[in-house]
Parts: sequence; C-alpha cells; structure tokens
Amino acid sequence: MRHLWGVVQKQWFVLALLTTMLVAIQWPPSTITSPLWDWLSYAAISIVFLASGLSLRSGALASALGHWRVHLSIQALSFLITPLIAWGAASSLLSAGYIHPALATGIIVCGALPTTIVYCVAINRAVGANTSAALVNATAGNLLGVLITPLWVLGASGPVESSALLAAVLRLLPLVAVPLLIGQVLRLCWAAWAERHPRLLGQGPLALILVIIFVAMARAAQADALPSGVLAIAVLAGMLVLHGVFLLLSAGLAALPPLGLSPADRATITICGSQKTLALGVPLIALCFPGHPHLAMIMLPMICYHPLQLITAALMVPWWRGWLQRQQAPVGSPTSSPY
Repeated sequence: MRHLWGVVQKQWFVLALLTTMLVAIQWPPSTITSPLWDWLSYAAISIVFLASGLSLRSGALASALGHWRVHLSIQALSFLITPLIAWGAASSLLSAGYIHPALATGIIVCGALPTTIVYCVAINRAVGANTSAALVNATAGNLLGVLITPLWVLGASGPVESSALLAAVLRLLPLVAVPLLIGQVLRLCWAAWAERHPRLLGQGPLALILVIIFVAMARAAQADALPSGVLAIAVLAGMLVLHGVFLLLSAGLAALPPLGLSPADRATITICGSQKTLALGVPLIALCFPGHPHLAMIMLPMICYHPLQLITAALMVPWWRGWLQRQQAPVGSPTSSPY
C-alpha cells in the first residue's frame, strides 16, 4: 500500500490528466459553451504564466556564457531540429492522407515546444548531471518559447497572414507576456519565498492546465469532435516513437567531438533536448486557436507526449546515473567504460 501511494504521489498529474479527460468526455457540462468557461480558461492561463514568471530564475541567464555550447545545443534542439523533424513527419502523414490536418498541427506544435520547466531540472539533479545548465535552459527556453513557439503554431496552420500574426500576438500579450513579466517583478521581492516553495510553483500550474484540457475535451465531446479510441492509441504509439527519435538526436548531437562536452553536459543535453513542456503548450494552443472545432485533436499529441516523457525519464534515471559514474571513474578502473 505504501508503494502504491508513492506511485500515486509521483505520477499524480498523469492520473489526474486521465481522470479529467474521462470526466470531460463522459459527463460534459451542459453549459460548457458558455463564455464563463472561456474566462475560466483565460484566468488559468494567466495564473500559469504568473507562476512561471515567479519561479523562473532570470538572473541565472548570466551564467549561460560559461556553457554556451550546452545552451546553444538545447535551444537548437527545442526550436529548430525537433520542430523540423515533427513538421516533416506530420507533413508526410498528412499528404499521404493518414491523419487529419488538426492532428498534423498538433504534432508540429509538440515538436516546437521548449523543454519542461521543472521536470528536466529534477531529472538532471537525480542523475547527477549539470543541474545549473538545465535550470538556465528551462528558464531561457520557456521565455523564448512564448515568442518562438507561436510562430511555429501559426506556420503549422498554413500560410501566415500579418493580420493572423497580429491577432495572435495581441491575445498572447495580456494573457502570457504580462503575467510573466509581473511574476518576474514580484520575484524581486519574493525570491526567497519562491525558492522555499518550488513544488507549489511547479505543480500548482499543472493543476490549472487540467482546467484548460477539461474545457477543450468537454466541448469536443459535446460537438462530437473527439478522436476515436483507435486514433488515440495510434497517436500514443506515434508520440513514443517521436520521443525516441528526439532522445537519439539529442544524444547524438551532444556526443559530437567538435563540441568537446563533458559527460554531465552530454546527459543534460539529452534530457533537456528531448523534453517538451505541456505547461506552455496547452495555453498557447488555446490562445492561438480560440473556438477551433478540433482543438482537442490539436492538443492530443502533447497530451500523449507528456506522460511518455515523464515515464521514460524516470525509467532511465538509474541508467544515466550509472553511465555518468562509469564516465567519471579513473581510466583503466573496472567501472570505466565507453559511452
């Protein structure tokens, strides 16, 4: 029983996500189309980014100059390499007629998201990798993601008109950029409080993400626009493959000899470069596609990718930790071995 409770505590969000989706699909509220639910979603989005601004250590960005190869590698993976891979895969499947355009958009958006805000730091700490570099990239990536990811979102939806781009920016500013800035300002006075409550600032916004997902799923259920169970399983399998590709790409890039990175830095790039944050993705999709009839399908790839990356990273912690210990052992010792 104690072991079961430990699993529930560690994987509470995955369990809550599944429960939220089940309730939204089976028992959507009759008032789900009311503007009140839109205001509730917008309030959740603003609070998520307020918490992000309060928790992100922007002062740590100054240390990026010391490990610029690590930071450049992770940001290139997050905003260039993985989006291009996702775009290629989605476009190929779409042109072959295998997937719906909304699902193709969701795959591209998932690939264009930055690394996770909290989890990548926790995994780096658990394996003994470069935790400070992970923190810097979680901060920088999620700040940059507010600007870069929407461009991929709009590009994924077809030719980008200036009016569409302006409309998206105008929606993002009051609900994303302003709360993020307010959070950073509040951090000037409440930094000590934020450092004492990392779990509240990290896990609290995830609970609010459930509100946004509930509204999207409930509206899709009421409009009979939900993906089928077979499609959901297929997307889950596809996201597992995509995550594996991202892991291999990240590890391969980190191991390039010209970079000359330490084992700890290579592990950090592999972990951070392959993870995608649901906390930024869900609000951005809700803002960039307001009222979209297939909003649930656009969110589906991210919703599938998120628990897969959590479970994969947790399972790989012992392997990463053991690999780092072997790499750091003296040459010729029984525990040393090549990558």
